[in-house]
Amino acid sequence: MPTTAPVRRTAAIAAVASLAIALTACTSSPAKPTTGTHPASVTIGKVTPSAAAPTTAAATPPAAHKKTGPPPKKGTLAWYESKLPTFAAPPVPATVKALPGTGNAKQVDRVDVGNQKVAFITIDDGWMKDPAIITLLKAAHVPFTMFLTTNAIKSDPAFFNKLQAIGGVVEDHTVTHPELTKDSYAKQKYEICHSRELLTKQYGRAPIIMRAPYGLQNKNTLKAAASCGIRANVFWDEYAITGTVTWQRPGGILPGDMVLMHFDKYLKANLVSALQAMHKNGITPALLENYLVTNPPTPITPVAPPSANPSPGVA
Repeated sequence: MPTTAPVRRTAAIAAVASLAIALTACTSSPAKPTTGTHPASVTIGKVTPSAAAPTTAAATPPAAHKKTGPPPKKGTLAWYESKLPTFAAPPVPATVKALPGTGNAKQVDRVDVGNQKVAFITIDDGWMKDPAIITLLKAAHVPFTMFLTTNAIKSDPAFFNKLQAIGGVVEDHTVTHPELTKDSYAKQKYEICHSRELLTKQYGRAPIIMRAPYGLQNKNTLKAAASCGIRANVFWDEYAITGTVTWQRPGGILPGDMVLMHFDKYLKANLVSALQAMHKNGITPALLENYLVTNPPTPITPVAPPSANPSPGVA
């Protein structure tokens, strides 16, 4: 990483990099961050079926998501749905960050949202394709961004078409999920640009932003990204693993935060915990791409109906 990178991002990268060594990719059960890595971190709202009651009170889901009759069994899809808070529609962005049209892609560690109380749900990889997630995200009625790894999604790319249809926007997360900083410029360019090509073919929209696997990037990453139309590489501000939201400074989810989670077995719990944390702080989920824009603006929805036939993979 460049020596000028913020201390907070450097500490977070160290935690994720240590996970990467233990987990070769994001396919195994996530481990909790090493004690002391984030001295300012706090956890709230465990909602995993095996978890005890949280020590910090989570937001009480509004009645709109409660159903009559016996309460749903803990850990079922209906139970997760019952825990969803409700939100007002996100505001029209008052502060918009125009991404550079020339030169290297921009490194974005935090999104400027002005005085608006909005934050962003982001979901990475794509290894696990749980149909219940489609139901839960549809019930949540919130926008979200998917940073997809093309090797991870190739077993069922249409799964993410369904998520796209309910408000998800597809962005770039490379072909094989490598540590890009260990690769040459040519290899980085392949990982980023071939992924963008495949995602564009499958989902009908060319990604304009990416997230480097493990948060690891360097100047070659930003140069390679820009060479094929990626205008920004984004980091994250908070993350959710094993049903708990952890933030990297006190105060919970704050305006402008990008919340990281993965398509894994914990996603239902992570999504609910993140939304509860947002609701508790009066934060509304908004769409990341509405605050990071190109000039002229890149369409959010597909420019043509996506094909059901192509299956992304490594050429």
